[in-house]
Amino acid sequence: MSATIPTALLDTIYEGSSHRYRCEMEDEDSAVIVAAAITDVRGWLDDDESGVTINSRANVSLLGANGGSVVTETIAGVPRAVFYWYLTSADAAIVSSADVSSEDHRLTLKFTYTRSGGGSGLLTHRARYPVVALERHP
Repeated sequence: MSATIPTALLDTIYEGSSHRYRCEMEDEDSAVIVAAAITDVRGWLDDDESGVTINSRANVSLLGANGGSVVTETIAGVPRAVFYWYLTSADAAIVSSADVSSEDHRLTLKFTYTRSGGGSGLLTHRARYPVVALERHP
């Protein structure tokens, strides 16, 4: 069974800056997922308009690799899985060939996990955020 978490809009990021993305894990029934249940995390990062992949971030393994980590945090007294992706300055590149003041980047994450009742589940999470271009000099 799979579910899609609603798309999140993130704060503005400036071109060439590093940033951190964070999200908490719940399944399609709003049941908490614990970190030990996460068996795979895959990530994609692309330009929202053109679909151009940014910094070769297409189907990248993020479970303890490539800047990704899943940890257990207690939130409102309940332990749950929290995912962090530390994105580098190359992940905040403007990829448009046009002279733009900003462009929207799209982050897609796919989490595979072991369901509490057995079997595996798949969650898809999407986020979109503007990347503001730095001043261009001829």
